[in-house]
This record gives sequence, C-alpha cells and structure tokens, in this order.
Amino acid sequence: MRYLYLALLCCICPLSAAESLALPVSPLSPMLTTTAGTSVSGAAEVLPPAKGTLPVICYHRFGPEESSDPLKISAKRLAEELRWLKKEGYQSITTQQALDFVDGKGDSLPAKPIILSVDDGYRSGWSVGGPIFKRYGFKAVYFIITDQVGVSKNFLNWDDLKEILAEGFEVQSHTMDHTNLGKPLSFKIPIDGEVHPEEFSEKHVTKFEMPLDYHTRLRTELEGSREKLDEMLGETVTTLAYPFGAFNPVVESYAVDSGYNLIMTVSGGVNIPGDDPHRLRRIILVGHPTLESFKKKVLEKRLLAKIQGLEEGIGIFSDQLPHKITITMPPDRDPNEVPRGDIQGHWINLKPGAAPSTWVATLEKKMKPGFYFFKVEVGSGATFARDSYLFEIYRPGMRNYMIPLSPTSQP
Repeated sequence: MRYLYLALLCCICPLSAAESLALPVSPLSPMLTTTAGTSVSGAAEVLPPAKGTLPVICYHRFGPEESSDPLKISAKRLAEELRWLKKEGYQSITTQQALDFVDGKGDSLPAKPIILSVDDGYRSGWSVGGPIFKRYGFKAVYFIITDQVGVSKNFLNWDDLKEILAEGFEVQSHTMDHTNLGKPLSFKIPIDGEVHPEEFSEKHVTKFEMPLDYHTRLRTELEGSREKLDEMLGETVTTLAYPFGAFNPVVESYAVDSGYNLIMTVSGGVNIPGDDPHRLRRIILVGHPTLESFKKKVLEKRLLAKIQGLEEGIGIFSDQLPHKITITMPPDRDPNEVPRGDIQGHWINLKPGAAPSTWVATLEKKMKPGFYFFKVEVGSGATFARDSYLFEIYRPGMRNYMIPLSPTSQP
C-alpha cells in the first residue's frame, strides 16, 4: 500500500499530500448496493484465469528502475511480463472492443483479452515501450495529457502521437492538465502578503477553488483534451482515464456529456461482462512488482460480494463518520467462511451482520479526508477471492461542489 500511496503522489502534476490522498457520499446519489470487486490468488501457485475477465494494465514510464520512482518499469521487466502474456495466449483488444466486452457483446473477442495502457505521455512510453510491445505482438493505449504534449524532450510530441496511431496503437484522453477532478483545488495564501517558507504554514490561510470555478475546470479538462486530440490527430477520442482515478457523480456526468463512452479508474482488479463502462478497472503496476505478483494480478478472480454503504466514485463526508458498510457474501461461497477486511493495508474488524452471510465494517470517526482502499477477502489458495474499492472521505464543504450546474448556467 505504501507504493500505491507513492504512485498517487508521483503523477505528472504533483499535488500536496492532502490533495493527492483525497476519492468521497454524494448528496446527488445515495449509498447504493453494488456488486463489484477484485481478487488475486493468495497462494504461491499460479491459478488459471477467471472465465470471461478483462485485465487492464496501467503503465506510466519505462527506464532504469529507481527506488524513488515506483512508477518507472525497466525494459527487462516489461519484456518479461509481455513474454509471459504472449505465452499464456493473451491478446490486445481495442477500447471499442472493451466496450463490447462489458456490454456482453464479446463473442468475437480473443479468449484471453487484455488492454495495456500507458499514462501521461512520457517519451519513454513509446521510445522504450513501443518496440517491446511490438516485439511480442501487443498494442497499447496511450492516455495523453494534452497540455504536456511536446513541452520538453521528456514528453511525446504531436508527430510522435501520429506515429503511434500509424503503428496501430491508440491515443486517448488523460485530460488537459492532469488536475484532480474529484475535488476543488486548494491554494495557500500568505496572511500578511509575504511569501513564507512551508514550515511557517501558520502564516498562510488555505483557500479553495469556488464551486463555479471548479465546474468550469471540469468542463475545460474533459472537453478541451478531447477536442485537442481530435483536432491534432484527426481521430475521434472516446475513452478517458481519470487523473489519480479521482471522480464523483458530477465529474462522471460531465465526462459522459463530453462524449466519453469508456472511462477508466485505478481501483485494481479485472473486469467482467456487465461492469459499468464508465468505471472500468485498471491494475497500476507500482513498486516494481515481481513477475509472480504480476501473474497473480492478471489471473485474479472477483468475489462479487454485495456492498451496501459504499460505492466507488461516491464517497463519504467526514461528518457522516462513523459509517457502516454491510457486506453480503455471494451464495457460491461457504457460509461458514469468515471474511477479512482491510483499509489502507491495515486489517479491520468485521462483525457478523443481522442477516445470514452478512458482515459489517465500520469507518471510524478518526479517519481523515482523503483516498482510501477498502478490501474484503475470503479463502486461501484456489478459493481466495477479494473485492476492492477506491473511495474518498470528503470534507463537509465538498457538498457545495456536488450540485451540477443547470444547462443555462453551465460554463
């Protein structure tokens, strides 16, 4: 979990620790009962893939690995992963085919489909990654931050992106500037008009982006990126990857209105037919995982427990804490199994619920606003399964930002 925290902090548009750590319940959408999750093999042996699954792998940059950069994958490690995928019969599919897959129209797709994606538009994603993808017969989807295109030698330029398309790869949107869409931006304003070192934070007051400015930024990030890519590349962009995986009901509504029919998060786990195309799961490779770890992530299954009181993209306001989450185990599981709960890498106590095969987890009052992973798992070895949710605890003031603008007042 430490590496995932670092990954959220190491994206191209650095945020403060608080900004990077905060996904949250919306007044627009009540807590819903959902069925979703992820699972990985808890055993040492590699298990056969779950039937009808679609893993989506998320890379960022390639090159010599450094402990300070958990998102940089070496060429050797990438080649090992692709060599194994090819040996196991995995084949790349397009984002349109992924949409067909979740819509239940995947009869003509490969038996083992996979999407390899590369975020942010670093040059090494193509100069290092491209030849390796092609060597093993895979294509990739490049999610591009349009304001970063060609800004330095470290980033791809428009000619590079045209070459990527010409080679049969895809270019899709990662917004204009990679800001956190899930919450208002914050700014430190000097109280006395002078700029002080960070250690004198008492000399500053934190100001937040106003609701109208927040909504304007959402529209600009989502529409502007898609329009720029369409204009410069002559391709219709229909897929979006949220920066930091951060979204809420307003963000999702604007993204769909902007023309994106497939949207990717960072919640981990594999996808199955019937999943929401606006919340496609991706597996982020952070911390330089071993090949065995990579295999387990790709071959994972889904527990598919019913979760009441928590839904991805619909967070929880801090003044609603403590908050209970009810977990109903799927009927195909042994009713005597005792599930295990995990938040941010720490085990939490699950208590038996009032109904059979239900368990209750409590989000404690002391939890601070920010991003959290909630996981529930059962079994071991071949019976191991796990569900995973990336959610956010909001500050109460976020309610003012969760009201969508009317058509006449939209920027």
